[in-house]
Amino acid sequence: MTVAPKIQGWCPGALRPMQSGDGLLLRAKTTHPRLSARQAREIASIAQDCGNGLVDLSQRAQLQLRGVSEAKLEQAQSRLAALGLLAEDAATESLLNFLVSPFADAQASALVARLAQSLVNDAPLRDLPGKFGFLVDDGGALGLSASTMDIRLEAHGENIAVIADGAREHAFLATPETASDVALALARAFLVLRKGREFELRRMRNVVAAFGLSALMEVAAHTPTPYTSRCRAASAAEIFGARLSHEGGENGVKCFAGVGAPSGRLRADDLHALAALAEVHGLNELRLTPWRALLLPCADLDAAQKIVEVAGGRGLVIAADDPRLSVIACPGAPECPQAHAPTRDLAEILAPLAARLASEGARLHISGCAKGCASPAAAKVALVATPRGFDLIDNGCASDAPTLRGLGVNEIEDAMRARIARCKQGATMSGALTYIRDGAAIYDRSFAIIRAEARLERFSREEERVAVRIIHACGMVEIADDIVFSPGFAEAASAALRNGAPILCDANMVAHGVTRARLPTNNEVICTLADPRSRALAEEMKTTRSAAAMELWREKLSGAVVAIGNAPTSLFRLLEMLDEGVAPPAAIVAMPVGFVGAAESKEAALADGRVPTAIVRGRKGGSAMAAAAINALASEKE
Repeated sequence: MTVAPKIQGWCPGALRPMQSGDGLLLRAKTTHPRLSARQAREIASIAQDCGNGLVDLSQRAQLQLRGVSEAKLEQAQSRLAALGLLAEDAATESLLNFLVSPFADAQASALVARLAQSLVNDAPLRDLPGKFGFLVDDGGALGLSASTMDIRLEAHGENIAVIADGAREHAFLATPETASDVALALARAFLVLRKGREFELRRMRNVVAAFGLSALMEVAAHTPTPYTSRCRAASAAEIFGARLSHEGGENGVKCFAGVGAPSGRLRADDLHALAALAEVHGLNELRLTPWRALLLPCADLDAAQKIVEVAGGRGLVIAADDPRLSVIACPGAPECPQAHAPTRDLAEILAPLAARLASEGARLHISGCAKGCASPAAAKVALVATPRGFDLIDNGCASDAPTLRGLGVNEIEDAMRARIARCKQGATMSGALTYIRDGAAIYDRSFAIIRAEARLERFSREEERVAVRIIHACGMVEIADDIVFSPGFAEAASAALRNGAPILCDANMVAHGVTRARLPTNNEVICTLADPRSRALAEEMKTTRSAAAMELWREKLSGAVVAIGNAPTSLFRLLEMLDEGVAPPAAIVAMPVGFVGAAESKEAALADGRVPTAIVRGRKGGSAMAAAAINALASEKE
């Protein structure tokens, strides 16, 4: 069970959630990383019905519903309580803080259960400060060595190593049956030693630093031994994507899909979708992790890959090289009342630069204030919001002295580029160029970068897929702002292609750019520009050959998909043909490029309204963009 043990009977309003800048912050309290698909689906529904539709996944592997209103608080609490995901009262909420290996084995799960029950039954332990927590690492492949809690319990052969934070080079070795007793003895010793200095000594590492490990062991009446941990820190390459778990843990999970929440933030509809994927392709559950990721156990890798493909289409993190993994950011303003500026938008902007910084793990930490809640560890670059702008700290924490003060966004980008250049200058050449050689990996990384850098929020899922391909064709993420789809364009064009519609192209470059293998029904790709009749028609009509070539489309035009990437005159002539009563195509990809007529022809096609249309506003466009749009519409596979 994920539900925490009871201290007293729950009643609505007994537990007061935290107030934040966007409303109340309500936790779905768990003591175990497992979440059923039904629970996840209901959490998403509560977030939509009672909050602002946002759900945060914390670094302590807890889900938090944001923006819960006062009027809907009782409803939200009642529904979480029905799921077994609400702390019984404030004491339970504060007391039961566990971080557990995502695929915890039976021994680890039993240890957590004993600890939780003992904590709620031992009245003196209710004086433990908020967020005082226990970490349980079962020694599996997805290790928690990089995570920090006050007391660690690690698998160590047949024993359990109980470790006080701040003294990880020593451990109190215990059997699986007695490990919880040793851990609780350390917690009691912590309370004894901090007495009278409660405000100052809020963490185990503070007590160890103030009194030493010898004082802790004397009060706890247990003797530690020198210790070298056998547990490891999971890498991003082991977490994200379709993975073999290498775990023989609970339920014998062998495969999973690892899906990340950018900066820990999920939309309710994303969580709904992941719950549905867990039901259809997975084993009907999700695992919470401290890596801002959800792991969905699966029966095989094919099922995991299907989940990953859908999650990637929703803009979630599915690859270890996603630039967004290079940034840690707190909620920032206005969600946190103590923050001086927003952080999440800045994280999206800076992610590509952060990924280029020469270090492992999180390269950039963005904090709304000097508390640095999102990460206590040092980062390559830390940015801290102040009333005067952002302070920049090199190789430090949010509370350290800054190198630069009061920076704006452009100044931050310049400072980061300068640091990247210095890293390159200090690097040594190996004599051979290192670059990605796998074509599929290049595509995956390219699309991940586009989704991290481009502003795609206004597009539907179908439109976004087309926009990403267009951006990929031209290499300009800023062009996303110029892409416009008339209502229903993507659906109409895709349906026509699935039904066998021909693709009519204004230029051979557009036709050659269409990937035949992506076409759903071996659709005919037609370009009449080189037809000898086009030249004669152009002379007769006193127009360009591109416009004249349209006359040869008349028999094919009804229900077709038109792709214009070169000639504005082709697009103008198509509109004239519609005025003449020619049966309309199903959709128009209108992306002619140029300085004369290009912008005007596209705006005219969009304003016409008779045929669903996609355009790139202004002078920009071209055959590559038009063909890319067709390729995106032809297949859901990226």
